[in-house]
Amino acid sequence: TLPGQRQKRYATAAVTEMVRYAFEVVGVQAVYASCLMERPSNKVAAKTGFTCVAEQGRERFYELRKADWQAAQHQPAAIVAEPVEKAVEAP
Repeated sequence: TLPGQRQKRYATAAVTEMVRYAFEVVGVQAVYASCLMERPSNKVAAKTGFTCVAEQGRERFYELRKADWQAAQHQPAAIVAEPVEKAVEAP
């Protein structure tokens, strides 16, 4: 990661799009990934829906099945209430 580029969600956005492409365009039934345990990529895997299926040495192995990905796509979005002082009244 380049200095100053962490926590800007670039990796999460890239993985999300690659997963969508793999399932919707290519037509695969599962996507697999591996990460070194000490790397931030483990957080990216978790944020994008992957499940850790094994660990070996310093490496974690992840899986995301198409059915699980599709189910997650149809979850209702979380509603975030804004504080009253930031609310804007309609004219």
